[in-house]
Amino acid sequence: MYCKKIVKKRMVLIVFLSLFFFASLLPFLRPAIEGSAFPNDIAGLGLSSSADFYAISESESTTRWILQNSTITAVEDFHDDINTDYWNLVDVGQVDFDLQYSTIGDSYVWDAAPDANYGSASNLYLQYTVGGTYIANAFLSFPYLGTNYLYTNQSGSNELKVTAYSAGSATVRCHATTSFSEGTITWNNAPASGSIQDDIGVAGAGVKSFTISDFNGYYRLSILYETATSLNFRSKEYGSSIPNIQRTGVNKNYFGSGYMYMQTDTTEGISLKSKDYGAHKTLNSGDYFEVDFQTNSDSQIDLILLKDGGVNKTLTLSPSGNDNFNRHTVQISVDETVEFDQLKISSTFEDEDYVKVYDIKTYKYTLVGDYADFYLGSRRTQVVNLTSSTYNLRIFDPYDGLKVVDENITIGIDDYFYIYEPVETIDCRLSLFNPDNIQLEFTDYQITINRSLNNE
Repeated sequence: MYCKKIVKKRMVLIVFLSLFFFASLLPFLRPAIEGSAFPNDIAGLGLSSSADFYAISESESTTRWILQNSTITAVEDFHDDINTDYWNLVDVGQVDFDLQYSTIGDSYVWDAAPDANYGSASNLYLQYTVGGTYIANAFLSFPYLGTNYLYTNQSGSNELKVTAYSAGSATVRCHATTSFSEGTITWNNAPASGSIQDDIGVAGAGVKSFTISDFNGYYRLSILYETATSLNFRSKEYGSSIPNIQRTGVNKNYFGSGYMYMQTDTTEGISLKSKDYGAHKTLNSGDYFEVDFQTNSDSQIDLILLKDGGVNKTLTLSPSGNDNFNRHTVQISVDETVEFDQLKISSTFEDEDYVKVYDIKTYKYTLVGDYADFYLGSRRTQVVNLTSSTYNLRIFDPYDGLKVVDENITIGIDDYFYIYEPVETIDCRLSLFNPDNIQLEFTDYQITINRSLNNE
């Protein structure tokens, strides 16, 4: 049987030594600064938050010492602020769409019957007589006009369309107004006029279009006072030629003013793709993306990392079943080393879904403070100047790669002395015999040794 003598490791941490001992030690020390952020002449810089670390090895072999500030922090490594780098809409066939909203409430009011409601009429009657003896105005509501669509990037028009069907001609003005109920509106309770939207000349039958810029969804039509006539338009109760608002050339994406978005009016796959950043960006396990965004969709939205045109990693920006529809910031960690030179935001959206992105950053965890990495020969000493902090000290045997010390130490403003004395091992063979001098099999017995072989 082999046995191993193990002498308890002695690692003595000496925070203070007498001046006499220190003076006697100085001739044998060979100071050197390795890995420190500060030069040797630290006192000349007027810095007091540092100290000399004395590494003292009692090992017969060369050892490797690593002192690493035990505090790490996430440092911004990459930033796309959506102001300088353009993103393109990809993976879609059509890049814009048109919208049409039919009125859900229309009526007219008449001063000749100030308490009467005409919400069920099949026409919208407009009248003005000289001197304002008889006046009739029409009201139309589109309360769903302010839907989830985004209109920042629109190349087409916005028009309120009504169909005239009776003879007569006049200049008709469209005002924005406020909410009303089709079944209760009368001359006496009709809402006041708001901003002027458009004036058009109406002569004869057919579709008449007013350009609008106020999208609160409520409008009033009236004949200008300088004319004296009456007109009739079809109401929704007529069943056809229903008044409607058309918005054309609504783009599915926008970039500018510190944000970008993509949206759709159908169910389809849709993506935004960044330009090539010109260099590979690297993230290691634990590093993360930070994205400032908003979406109204509960569909999964992916953040795809592209490298040299191919997909390198797919991360989840917003999970399936998302219920956070406010603007917010998420952190998305990676679990392996990844590289990218382009980014892509991708999803399968349904009608009215959108995602709006304000900012994209990456953060890498980086060591903060000093760092030292040096080799120390047999029974040698080395001095390293380090800023005051907590450090992780690791000592390795460079021959077999074993880590023989791994602990945290705190270095203040006083010099710090660390003596490493390695574990000593002795191999031997032990044979056991019974009183009749017959050798025993080692597996036949359980033996407890409670005393070391050198009486310690």
